[in-house]
Amino acid sequence: MPPPKMHAVQAEDSIIERAKRRRRKPAKLHSMQAAFDGKKKREEPVFGMREDKQFMFYAGKENAIYGATEAGKDMLLAETVSQALDFGHSVCWIDFEEGDEIDIASRLREMGADRDAVCDQWLFRFSTPEDVDAAQDSVWDAVEHRCDLVIFNGLQSAYGLFGWELFDPNSPVMFRRALVAPLLKRGRCVITTDHVTKVNADARNNGSRYAAGGIAKLNWVTGAAYMLEAIDPIIRGAVGRSRIILTKDRPGFVKSECARIERDPTVMYAGTLVVKSTGDKENGFSLRVDVKHPERGSVVKDRANARREGTEYEDVPRAVIDKVLDIYRRVGKTGAAKADIEKAYKGAGARHVRAAIQILVVNNCLVKAGQSGSSNIAPLRYAKDYNPDA
Repeated sequence: MPPPKMHAVQAEDSIIERAKRRRRKPAKLHSMQAAFDGKKKREEPVFGMREDKQFMFYAGKENAIYGATEAGKDMLLAETVSQALDFGHSVCWIDFEEGDEIDIASRLREMGADRDAVCDQWLFRFSTPEDVDAAQDSVWDAVEHRCDLVIFNGLQSAYGLFGWELFDPNSPVMFRRALVAPLLKRGRCVITTDHVTKVNADARNNGSRYAAGGIAKLNWVTGAAYMLEAIDPIIRGAVGRSRIILTKDRPGFVKSECARIERDPTVMYAGTLVVKSTGDKENGFSLRVDVKHPERGSVVKDRANARREGTEYEDVPRAVIDKVLDIYRRVGKTGAAKADIEKAYKGAGARHVRAAIQILVVNNCLVKAGQSGSSNIAPLRYAKDYNPDA
């Protein structure tokens, strides 16, 4: 006798049975023809340009910047905003950490951003929401005004405002659904900023691949994510630097323009953030922010070249250089150490004395007057007048 025919039995609560009960419609499928034929392509990044004309952030995607405190996240954001305004884009900055507009306005002014553009609320909209309703209003405002670039500064503070747990893997989902998704649906470029945990910040090279909150945040980034690692502190009157590490590039247009990092295939070297602050309290400060393209050993090379050529101190007032040289001229052949010249210098511009000495050494206006075990205390003497155009 032949064996009885077997029939598959569907569980009463299976996916298929539940779909039948709800009378679901067929799935909405994407046509593959245009994409397969190359007629429909992923857009390349269009915001945040490096010095080599390579952009870093994608429109219609969620991008991220994170790093330890004082690594330069706001500086990179300010440079991105300044560039966007120069290109005629509209920008919305929603800040969950700052209580007012003073810091960002001062920073943009010192960077030389166009005043009319920064003060035009149709082009630059800045808000600091203090509750959930205000945050949602800020997002809707960005949607209504069709802002091209939307920044969420301070994810940890945003999570706290909404009552979401930092290490809950569902928190990035809720953040994206509540604040980011309405903007992505309309093709806006979204950039979020975040901190790293103290454990990561204290680790080698300033941290791991992930921001505070772990893997879930990085998983939801659909554009590019960058981690900043401090090299030199970013302070007034000095040159600060941070390494920019690409930790994710889902569309893939940036990573081909980055450098590999030995022994870590999950990240790439995307460039160096260089922040140069010049000036003083009396006359005000100016900022120059550059995003250098990646080059093996570029940080070391840049610093060595700048010191050798004197360009690291190119904004030192000429009056300070002349005054320092005159002090050396009066000291005579015995010369003086740098520290002694700093003590002898009186009046405005005292903070530039050490830089002025370096410029004079580079231009052979000062030469060694004696021997010392340390180049920092070796006495220098006057050799010739300073003429940078010679």
